Amino acid sequence: MRDEAREVADELDAEPQLKTLDDLIGALLDTRDVKLATSAAQATRAGLGFDPNRIGFFEALQAALLRTPLARREEQPGSLPALSFIEAYFSNWIEGTEFELEEAEKIVFGRAVPRARVEDAHDVLGTFDLVNDAAKRRRLPEGLDDLLDILRTHHASMLERRPQADPGAFKIR
Repeated sequence: MRDEAREVADELDAEPQLKTLDDLIGALLDTRDVKLATSAAQATRAGLGFDPNRIGFFEALQAALLRTPLARREEQPGSLPALSFIEAYFSNWIEGTEFELEEAEKIVFGRAVPRARVEDAHDVLGTFDLVNDAAKRRRLPEGLDDLLDILRTHHASMLERRPQADPGAFKIR
């Protein structure tokens, strides 16, 4: 955006606006020491996701869920692999691991790991195997230590094909 603005700033007689834009983008990228006015901009500079509108939405959702718990929905026969596939596909997509749908289906249901993207495929496959395991999904923590143990064991299970990712260990950074 800055490069495009630089190209047209002269024609538009917009040098002061270019300087403001350049400073703002530099501050957001933490390459310029310019004061940022909003908490969203400050969070962006710090590399943190922040959306003040979402906080209100999450608070409203929490209040609604506390007032009216969700009705129990029994699993439908045969639905588990499809739901597990959707969970694995989109949870990895959100993290930036994108596959064409057909390729992801081959990875999960055909165990066809493409040579060019072994780690990404193993992430999708590990997530699928974890969420498709009914016994693991049913395990509920009985306290904080148990919750931490579940998180570690699930992480270890999900990333067992990627030892360099330290399966079962919390990230330090």
